[in-house]
Amino acid sequence: MAYAQDPLGGNDVSSNTPVEVRPVSINDILETLHLLNETRPPIGRMSSDSSYRALMIESTKGKGLWWLVAVEGDVVVGFIVAHKSGRSFWQRYLPRHPVLLSNLIAHECARHIRYALRSCAGPGVRQ
Repeated sequence: MAYAQDPLGGNDVSSNTPVEVRPVSINDILETLHLLNETRPPIGRMSSDSSYRALMIESTKGKGLWWLVAVEGDVVVGFIVAHKSGRSFWQRYLPRHPVLLSNLIAHECARHIRYALRSCAGPGVRQ
């Protein structure tokens, strides 16, 4: 059992505030999505509600992805995402989620096009 700590001072915020860290469950998804909406971290270069939701559901199936939540009382107060065998996980996961795959491909294509346009413009040209 962990306890909530002041991130700056390292002092206990409240000695009576236990924080449980456990795998995400289906019941945690809405609360965790609320936290994700506040921070919008990219996970596998995806940062949409649908990609977060799909990854959380995938983690409940135990297929190489772990999404852990920190729970204080009944409230989700934090999360961490980890995956095993990075490349092989994404190779198995993305073909089963064609919409997420197409969004990722479009994002990558746009990024490469922007890079190519900047390269063609030459030095000193702002876009």
